[in-house]
Amino acid sequence: MSHCNEDDIHEIYNWVDEIPLSRPKKNITKDFSDGVLVAEILKFFYPKMVDLHNYTTASSTSRKIHNWGTLENKVLRKLNIRLSLSMIEKLAAAAPGAIESLLVEIRHKVEQSRVTSSPQSEPSCKSSKAIPYEVLLKRETELKEKDEIIAILKQKVAHLDKLLQMKDRHIDELTSKLDAKTK
Repeated sequence: MSHCNEDDIHEIYNWVDEIPLSRPKKNITKDFSDGVLVAEILKFFYPKMVDLHNYTTASSTSRKIHNWGTLENKVLRKLNIRLSLSMIEKLAAAAPGAIESLLVEIRHKVEQSRVTSSPQSEPSCKSSKAIPYEVLLKRETELKEKDEIIAILKQKVAHLDKLLQMKDRHIDELTSKLDAKTK
């Protein structure tokens, strides 16, 4: 990772401001420390390469490191960007300059891929099939909510099945007692 000067930092902040993200950027080092917003940036430019469900908003350092490790293994390596454990720890700890350095490198890769892109390569976000990012986030949230509802309903069905089995056993016991008394 390269060291950034003031002009690079200003340019990278402007570049990030052009990308729609799920959370507002107040303090870039802290806001980006869990890796989620970097995953969103990469998803913006490489939609097929990033699955956002792999990255959860985190406040614990261990979860942040996990997110960065996942991002490095699943996405950044494909872009030939390597993060050392030391760099991952700096990113997770919101060390000054760490995220800016990574964003400069990501921006360089994005610009490089735009120049060298061919019709067979990753489609840009301006493809005719692209949907607004906010719509995608809304749909993903709705999907998660519906999955949670389905899980709860499955638990309720399982509970009702157990109650039904208990009732059947109780009816069988009462029937056998009734049959024994009538004989």
